[in-house]
Amino acid sequence: MRYLLILFSFILLSACVKMTDEDVKISESSSINGKCLAGRSYNGVSELTVSFVNNFSGPVELVWLNYEGTQVSYGIIQPNETKKQATMVSHPWAFISPTTGNCIGYYNPKVGDNGKKINTKGYISSGY
Repeated sequence: MRYLLILFSFILLSACVKMTDEDVKISESSSINGKCLAGRSYNGVSELTVSFVNNFSGPVELVWLNYEGTQVSYGIIQPNETKKQATMVSHPWAFISPTTGNCIGYYNPKVGDNGKKINTKGYISSGY
């Protein structure tokens, strides 16, 4: 039963996020807050490191969605700065505008993302 739950969770996450090299959804609209902040982390078995590159016009708060779906801040990334971050497959991240409090983007790591640079704007993701 546990195996089926883990498999289902992996399939659900894989099916919901189909990202290219730097896929992230960007908007100053609060309309993506529901999608962006609705995720949560699942037990990850594949560790990886990515670099979050803030190519947004203002500062971006980097937020990890923990196992309960609670937002955990990993600090502010200033425009044109990069933050290298260890993470796991199935551990979603959100990019929050400190000015508006709205989610301006999100990223859900997948197998093969190790060493990838993730821009905070410029590409559209299918969501969670």
